[in-house]
Amino acid sequence: MTTLGDFIRDRRVEKGLTLHAVAKAIGVSTAFVCDLEKNRRNTDRVDALARVLGVDVEELRALDRREPRARIDELERRVAELEARMRVVGG
Repeated sequence: MTTLGDFIRDRRVEKGLTLHAVAKAIGVSTAFVCDLEKNRRNTDRVDALARVLGVDVEELRALDRREPRARIDELERRVAELEARMRVVGG
């Protein structure tokens, strides 16, 4: 199964783009793009990335099977609230 990172790397190479060129075009570091290609990061720059790679934004979104950052932030907030409640009840 093709991952988002695989797709980004393959498309970047097909277009003859370097990691640096993609990073500069979407306003992030080269390391960030490298992490995207290795599926170690989520990005909120999908629109810009799709434009640079010449693909439909929905095609990229369909390949990204990880939770959106906003969802992760919400879950972390809820866990912190529950932990605070547990301290009150237990303490």
